[in-house]
Amino acid sequence: MPRPVPPRRTHAAIHYLRRRRMVAAGLIVAAAPGAARGQAPWPDRPLRAVVPFPPGGGTLDALARALAPALGAVLGQPMVVENRAGAGGNIAAEAVARAEPDGLTLILVSTGLAAFSPNLYAQLPWKPEDFASVGLIGRSPLGLFVRADGPADFATLAAAARARPGAMTYGSAGNGLPSHVGMELLRRQAGLDITHVPYRGTPPVVTDLLAGRIDMALDSPPAWLGQVQAGRVRMLFATSAARWSGAPEVPTAAEAGVPDFVVENWQGLQVPARTPSDRIDRLSRALRDVLAAPETQARLARLGIDVWTSTPAEMDGVVARERARWGAVIRAAGIRVD
Repeated sequence: MPRPVPPRRTHAAIHYLRRRRMVAAGLIVAAAPGAARGQAPWPDRPLRAVVPFPPGGGTLDALARALAPALGAVLGQPMVVENRAGAGGNIAAEAVARAEPDGLTLILVSTGLAAFSPNLYAQLPWKPEDFASVGLIGRSPLGLFVRADGPADFATLAAAARARPGAMTYGSAGNGLPSHVGMELLRRQAGLDITHVPYRGTPPVVTDLLAGRIDMALDSPPAWLGQVQAGRVRMLFATSAARWSGAPEVPTAAEAGVPDFVVENWQGLQVPARTPSDRIDRLSRALRDVLAAPETQARLARLGIDVWTSTPAEMDGVVARERARWGAVIRAAGIRVD
């Protein structure tokens, strides 16, 4: 039997069918995000978290290694920690400032790099405007430490220092670091005439304090808590606004007799300027999601860090205020590192 011949379609019918196919195709494209623009999902490659210190070199390195796996899991790409040490963090900052602004290269910053460095160096290979903020991570106080057989409280220590102007000494982990700049602020606010002895890192400061070669130190507590627990060192106060969660039995500076003395070493993430805002927003949301997890908060607590989250704009405000505040302290004390 011959096959039936389909009815002849009119020009109008053909045009209608073509239009239906085009509309259907358009709907399919619209249903696939980014397909109409030919854009691949982002991030499509591993991310880099640049740390301005060597491996094992302090809080920022430990923080990066605690956060990178979780951030990579949220973003769907691995995050690799890259250490670029040297020049007080400026080598890392320059490298990230010159990196492609694609949202794949981030830098961990702290009070020292973001707020101190622009005020400490006459010339920098980078500018604050070279970076865009992603968000804050956390903050931790400093602690004022003396030997266990030394003054029992800050009032006694201050009285001893005033009785012998210039005779008492304090050690710092290095010129221009929080342990130095913070103590200069304390020296001025409390009216203390004490002499600075800079070291290269915290371990020799601990050694010389125990040996009696220096009288005190204002430093990050985690490096000292073992000595405190062993009964060899006493922590006179913490520089947080409220009592520090890592040692709630220790008074704040205000409680110890130094009103308005709040010094917090904060940490955050930044990317190169000109990074697209949608990528910054995604990084910021991922960071806040990770920091909201109880296991992340527990890991940071073991590093002596209290979680402190923010939007990119809120971090911008913190960086600007801290840079202005510490710039005034650094200029008044005449601190330079170059």
